[in-house]
Amino acid sequence: MNDETIETRDEMTGEHPSVSRRGLLRHGGAAALAGVVLAACADSAPQSVARLGEATEPQTLDEVSLTDVVLLRTAMSVEKLAHEALTSSTLATGANSTLMNDLAKGHENALLALRELVVARGGKPVDEANARLRANWADEALGLVGESTEPDTDGLMLAHALQTIVASTYQGFVPKTTAAELRAQMMELAAGASRRAAVIALQVAPGAKGFASTIGADGNPTFSALQSTFGTLASVQVPLGKKNEAGLKGSVTLETPSYNSYMW
Repeated sequence: MNDETIETRDEMTGEHPSVSRRGLLRHGGAAALAGVVLAACADSAPQSVARLGEATEPQTLDEVSLTDVVLLRTAMSVEKLAHEALTSSTLATGANSTLMNDLAKGHENALLALRELVVARGGKPVDEANARLRANWADEALGLVGESTEPDTDGLMLAHALQTIVASTYQGFVPKTTAAELRAQMMELAAGASRRAAVIALQVAPGAKGFASTIGADGNPTFSALQSTFGTLASVQVPLGKKNEAGLKGSVTLETPSYNSYMW
């Protein structure tokens, strides 16, 4: 079939491009096909207003409330974590085995006291260590002590940090506790952990061998101050593990429980 050429004139350029019947059929077929595709896409498109991304259905969380039992159960999980660390093969062997055993007994006594408090309030005692704290820092800290060239020194440093965290946990729970008598019992448990921390501190860095009179030559009392904040609730950083080329060890940060690590 011969093409019949139709002459047209572009008013802008003055040129006369030729348009053939075959060209019209070819371009017209392409336009028709594009229209079919667009129509198909339009039929499958949602009728709602377009938006970026897809929002998932909101997850309904269980309603929980912070009670004294929750605080006691969480304290049990922290005490259990410290006990497991002190009785592990990493810390319970070596030159500090006797000290670590004595520290572990202190946590055992605290766990017994906490169990009675939980049961008396109708709660269920906790028999496992705090899994989130273990994953966050306990496993890492024990691993660094195990590979350290100074395992006895690092073991003392970690034991001291554990006692500090236990004491800080109780101190942080005291203002959240509703029962006045329970606040007093938590303070007693915190004092026990603080005393154990002081014993370890003397092992790490022996202090004064004795104390002089607090009365000066002029008869007036002398004063002194501790260069530290008592009962800090801040995280505890402890250097552990092998030394690097600069002679420095790595640092592990121990933290007290937060809401996502409470035993609800």
